[in-house]
This record gives sequence, structure tokens and C-alpha cells, in this order.
Amino acid sequence: MWAPALALLAVGTWGQSAPAVAKVPSGQALAAQLGESLQHLQSAMAAVDPQHLHLHDEGKQVIADSQASVARNLDDAMPSLLSAFSQAPEDLGAAFRLYRDGEAVLGVAQRSSEAIPARDADAGGAALAASTEEVRAGLKQLADWIETQGQSQYAALQRAQAAQAAQPAAPPPPPATLVIQDANGAAAARKKAAKPAAKKPAVPTIPHGFY
Repeated sequence: MWAPALALLAVGTWGQSAPAVAKVPSGQALAAQLGESLQHLQSAMAAVDPQHLHLHDEGKQVIADSQASVARNLDDAMPSLLSAFSQAPEDLGAAFRLYRDGEAVLGVAQRSSEAIPARDADAGGAALAASTEEVRAGLKQLADWIETQGQSQYAALQRAQAAQAAQPAAPPPPPATLVIQDANGAAAARKKAAKPAAKKPAVPTIPHGFY
């Protein structure tokens, strides 16, 4: 399950020499490093045999349950989260989902490491503690990267908004002319004055002598 994801994380950096000074690690480099650390953690968890620990049966069952939980998460969820972040290293959402799931895995591993007695260091306790700290350091780097990228993207957004606000606004369109015809206005009066008056019909004249 891990091999395809780690092979994808290596794409883009294979065969390239590292820069002399790296100010901020790339998202792909962080994902590759964290994936390797999680593999170490998975191996360390699996190497612990709860039945050989100096614990009561309840404590042994807690360790066994933690092993199953970590193995299930690292096999089912983590490879796709690592690949998603590697393919979109500028996506803060993908980075945060990876960080959140990694924190959940780290919490389970940390409780298991603390539950193993010190005298069982040679029975896997020391290796589990070391791999737990390795994952913690990787998640700390990822958290710092998320914070840096978030600030950078916010600053870029502010610059874009300021540049847009500095551009002169386009003049508003002229208001539409509204013509209202007044039936009692001057135009109507002129029309009435220009209309000729109707002529009355002439009264016929009756000649004299016809009565």
C-alpha cells in the first residue's frame, strides 16, 4: 500500500541535486519525509509483542488495540492523503487533512509508547519511542509549512485586492432621457391654435318675387 504512494512522492525530485540553501521545504519533500517516518512508526508498532510486556492483561489489550488502529489508518487512509498533498503541494486543505490524520496516529502511538514499561525497552519500547518522536518532528515541520503558506497566500490576496482598488473606476453611464407628453402643455396649445375653425354653412338667399 505504501510503495505506490512513496514512488509518487519521489517524482519531480528524482535525479535533481538539492539546492545549496533551502529556505522553505517544498510540500512534496515534506510529504515524502513524513511518509517515511510513518513507515518507521508502523514497523515499530508491529514489532511490539504485547504478550511479552510486563503489563496486566488490560494493558496488553490496550497495546494490541492501538496496534490495530495505527495499522488500519496507515494502510487505508494515510497513503491517499500523502498522494493528494504531493500532487497539489500548494493546497492548504490537503496539507491540513494530512496533518490532522497524522496527529491522530501520533496520539495513539504516543499513548502506547508511554504505556510500555521502561524495562521493556528492548522488547520494542525504545524503537517505538524513537519513531514516535520522528513522526512528531515531521508533523511539526508540516504545521510550520502550513502556517507559512497561509500567511503567504493571504498577503498575495491582499496585494491583489489593493491593486484592484487602485485602478480608476469606469465612469457611470449617462442617465436615460425621459420625455413626458403633457396634454395641457405648450405643445398641445400650439396644436390647438393651428387647427382652423370650422365654417358655418351660408344661409340661402330667397329672391324677391317668390312668395
